[in-house]
Amino acid sequence: MHVRRLLLVVLLAVLTAAPCQANEVCSDTLFQDLSVLVLNVLSFNGVSYRQGELAAILEGPFTKFSACANVTDDESTKKLEWLLLPGWHGGYVMDVFRYMAKLPSSNLKRYNYLFPDLLPPMSEIRTAADVRSLLSMPTSGAYSFTAEDPATLTPFAFLFDDDVHAARNSKMPMFSELAENSCVSKSAPQGPLHPRMFLSMLYRADALTTMAAAGVIKPERAIPSDWDGLLEVLEAHQRLVSLLLMQANTSSSRPSLALPRYGLCVNADHTCGRLGDLFAAIAASIVQFNGTRQGYIFDLTLPPPTLKTLFSRPGWRRAAEVLQSLLQYNAPAAANAAAAVETNGTDGEDGPSCHGIGAQVFNTGECLITFEFETSMRMASLMPAIKGKLGVAPVPGSREVAAGPGGALVPCTADLCAVSYNHDLLYLQPALEGAEAAAAASLAVTPGQISGSDSVPRVGRSPLPVFAAREAVAVARLRQNPGAAKLDLPIINRAPLAVVLDELINVRYSSSANDPITLQDVISFQQSLASGTDDGRYTRQTALDALRETVEFGPNSTRGCESYAQGDWWRVLAPSRGNRSASPSTANASPPNAAGNLSSDLAAVRMPYAAWSGDAALFDATQWSPDTPGQSAGYFRTVWHALHSPNVAPHPRSPMQINLYRHALSYAAMALLAASYNDAPNANATGGTAIGGGVEVSIAELERAWAVMAEVVDPSTMRAVYEDSIAAPQYVAAPGPPAGNSLRAGEKAAIGAAVGAAGVILLVASVMGLVMLRRRRRRQHRDLFGRVMAPKEGPDTTLLITDAQNSTVLWEQLPVEVMDVVLKLHHSTIRSVLARHNGYESATEGDSFILAFATPSAALGFATSCQVLRLPDGRVAVVAYRGLRVRMGLHSGLKDPAQVAFNKVVSSYAYKGDFAELAKLVSDAAPGGLITLSHYAFARLRHTQPGTGSSAADALNDQSTHDGPPSIEVEEPHALFLAVPPSLLCRLALRPQLRVVRTVKLGSLAAPVRRVTVAFMKVVGASSILSDLPGPGARALEAFQQIAGRLLTPGGGYKVEGADGLVLAVFASPVAALAWACSCITALCQHQWEDALLAHELCQVGLDVGTVTHTLTEASGRLSYRGKPMNRAARIAGIGGAGQVLCSGDTWEACGAEEPGLLDRYVGLSLGCMALKGVAQPLEVVQVLPEGQGGQGCG
Repeated sequence: MHVRRLLLVVLLAVLTAAPCQANEVCSDTLFQDLSVLVLNVLSFNGVSYRQGELAAILEGPFTKFSACANVTDDESTKKLEWLLLPGWHGGYVMDVFRYMAKLPSSNLKRYNYLFPDLLPPMSEIRTAADVRSLLSMPTSGAYSFTAEDPATLTPFAFLFDDDVHAARNSKMPMFSELAENSCVSKSAPQGPLHPRMFLSMLYRADALTTMAAAGVIKPERAIPSDWDGLLEVLEAHQRLVSLLLMQANTSSSRPSLALPRYGLCVNADHTCGRLGDLFAAIAASIVQFNGTRQGYIFDLTLPPPTLKTLFSRPGWRRAAEVLQSLLQYNAPAAANAAAAVETNGTDGEDGPSCHGIGAQVFNTGECLITFEFETSMRMASLMPAIKGKLGVAPVPGSREVAAGPGGALVPCTADLCAVSYNHDLLYLQPALEGAEAAAAASLAVTPGQISGSDSVPRVGRSPLPVFAAREAVAVARLRQNPGAAKLDLPIINRAPLAVVLDELINVRYSSSANDPITLQDVISFQQSLASGTDDGRYTRQTALDALRETVEFGPNSTRGCESYAQGDWWRVLAPSRGNRSASPSTANASPPNAAGNLSSDLAAVRMPYAAWSGDAALFDATQWSPDTPGQSAGYFRTVWHALHSPNVAPHPRSPMQINLYRHALSYAAMALLAASYNDAPNANATGGTAIGGGVEVSIAELERAWAVMAEVVDPSTMRAVYEDSIAAPQYVAAPGPPAGNSLRAGEKAAIGAAVGAAGVILLVASVMGLVMLRRRRRRQHRDLFGRVMAPKEGPDTTLLITDAQNSTVLWEQLPVEVMDVVLKLHHSTIRSVLARHNGYESATEGDSFILAFATPSAALGFATSCQVLRLPDGRVAVVAYRGLRVRMGLHSGLKDPAQVAFNKVVSSYAYKGDFAELAKLVSDAAPGGLITLSHYAFARLRHTQPGTGSSAADALNDQSTHDGPPSIEVEEPHALFLAVPPSLLCRLALRPQLRVVRTVKLGSLAAPVRRVTVAFMKVVGASSILSDLPGPGARALEAFQQIAGRLLTPGGGYKVEGADGLVLAVFASPVAALAWACSCITALCQHQWEDALLAHELCQVGLDVGTVTHTLTEASGRLSYRGKPMNRAARIAGIGGAGQVLCSGDTWEACGAEEPGLLDRYVGLSLGCMALKGVAQPLEVVQVLPEGQGGQGCG
């Protein structure tokens, strides 16, 4: 330790022990005593100093501290000036501060710590000069302390530096002595270095079990193993929650549901959030499939010092698309802000949103799934709303990897993704018997030969390639003798994201922000933080070491690089601990009734690893876990799997003191948030960052940020630091031609043989090239010669029909030469765009094209490309109309293979039957220049292309329904949707009505907005009817919906919600709303109900008028409304009796103002002012009856 720093620490330690309230503490005697004490400490540490020199050093600090004699208690808080830099630790630090501030004796009460200084948004860091100015922030004298990312430490400092380790206040030995660092060289340490923690998936095990029991997800798919599976779970959860909300019949912002309100919750704060970590984890699972040393940030196949990122390749683009799809289900910022208040973890206004569990809605029980690192994870363990309900699992993997030419995506196979898949087969066996069989295949149990340089462990070489080589041999053995092992685990690529389990809290001892009292307190804070981190780290390492000892690693000098690299650590999961002849240990058996009385498949969802409870109990203290068979067992299996993964993905180590890598990833990920994420006021979750930019903006931001950093740090240094962090092998250039011109006979023979071999290789390469070409063509729905293949039957097969508006009139009014040129231009445009979107031309009929596509997204991409005008420089022009107005209609879902057949006359496949007829009707409904979609096309587009509204068509709206022309027998109305590219939104204002026979339900563009009348109609006891009389009840509720819907459109009503016993509608006219409500009651009275239902009551209706806001719901194309009238109408309906129509006094007054003769048609009876739940002031409630009804309902 440096001498001056040691002096200051000793001085502060002595003064801290002495109360700073009596003047004698600041006396000359204390100064002399201190001098003697410090001399003794220095002597003990081997430092020689004379007392006179020591007095000169101590005099300045002591004089400053003597001011404490005049210090008095001050109730006002002081703003703590500190700097919080990007890192995993931000939320953890803030939560520890919040905890400390609540302790009775804590000095943190003196300070306002919620407003640290932060880095500016990445969008403001534009030049090398900007970066250089930021690099001075950590050493600024303006801060009491700085919280920095330990990933900025050099490997040597992290492992071997005495000062760094002393600051950890750790009970652990130097990190260089950990078992996991056994193969690290002291002279040239390379990563990944330990201790390290891993991003994990936290989920509500009770909620997933409920969903599986309800049949909305399959038990074996309930805990997602891949990103597509996670999206399936989130979509199923959203559907079920929507149904529960409708059944709850409440406008409360916090309805009581059987499931969490939100499917996903990831904090998007740019300093403390997990968005950038999740982005990196997804990308690593797609890009890095050949082991850790392959990397996922830079292209290491290029010769150094070339520095080229992988961001623009298909792998990272796919990661951005996956994250964007996931974030469609993310809890909004306002919900997290409200949850933070509920958990007493309020953020400062306009300050960062920093919490241990970043998304606070998870802690309040309102979220199904989140992602967190281990240290933060334990803070959720004792939250009352989720205590005993947590599950922990590895982060999902990817079904496809960037292994094709140019990084193209190809499906994972057992061979292609062998590094990850072999590891899963050995470390993720779901039953004890399978783990036992895996252990029996270990080379440590039954020795065998293994070849290759990667199989030889040695100091200075990462053990991960050795892990991979040994796991490959073990899996081959396991396939030959599988025993009870499960060999059909999902073939995916996992790359566990890891960060170092450390923190850097650097106290600025000479800072102007640190008066003596503040400095004393800050050192206390730093020590508390370090101790808290070390407690979890120490108990975790102790548990890991204890498990390693069960396979004889550790005692009797068996620790070392060779024994660690050849440990075959999956043996720990077997009951016999590597001894195949032993029986399974009862200590590891599942505790009785651990998962209650659930069936075996549901128990596997609730507590999938309960059988490992004996070992998991070692981690209870690490996680503060009250649930050993559930949470601790999941945590143990997750950590053990990630800790030994040969495909682990370390978060990139920064070559600068500030981790701008992490900063850039966070901001790039924010562009993938839904545009509505930050809509609510006071929802400060992204530091004011613009969000919703999409995939291209995200990728461009990554490229730009890394380019700016490369202007500050030499590219060769950036590459070398990254290579060291993943222990990448040394680059070896391809050998050049031999020197000299003469060849000996043997060399010529060798060349001849080589040429022959080259011919064979060329032939094989040609065949492989053809195979890959065929695969690529098939992905593009083309044959080997590049011709588009006609899509056959399937739910995504889409027929698109185009037609030029008023073409007959144009032929009559324009010269033939002009129309001839126009149609040639029209045809050439259609065909050139069609080729780019892999569309199939089925037929042309005059100026109409009949086109087929394999997916609705390809069809919509084609349609929008045709409609949008692009200037020569590639920019999109905003022009309402120019040239022909071509209508286009899409319909998806070819079910009958007989409806597509080859037409020998025109040598193409023709589409016919209901599929083609409905596509024609959809196209005919469109006005010229617009695109219509059938309900089936829209549904498949949502299913196959999440986030459609922000890509090809930013306005999927105007849902209308029509019956079809009389010549076509249509059994039920069909929903239509308009797809409008962003640059053509102006066409919506100019559009005529859809060309339909009759509108059955108002579309979104015709919906009332701003000041509306809300009608809330509810069947009394709908749930009781369904439970008591399932058959008649279901038929009755269907009849109720039909009656209410049939009367809605003629009155100008717009249905907002309608399911089971609820109809929520809005009207522009209050009189129309009143007439609809009364007409519904009359029609329901006159309906012929089944006898079994006559004992049940009718519906009740509540109406209110006022101003609302609205948004377009992308998932449905319908409008949703917010505002006081929505809640008031529901509350008014709730106090009504069966068959009653109740409205607010304002609604009755508005009806009278609209129609002076209202009293000739209706009677209004004031029921007085009533206090309603959730409504601030009492409201006058009026009962309305049609004139002549005599005050009776159905009577």
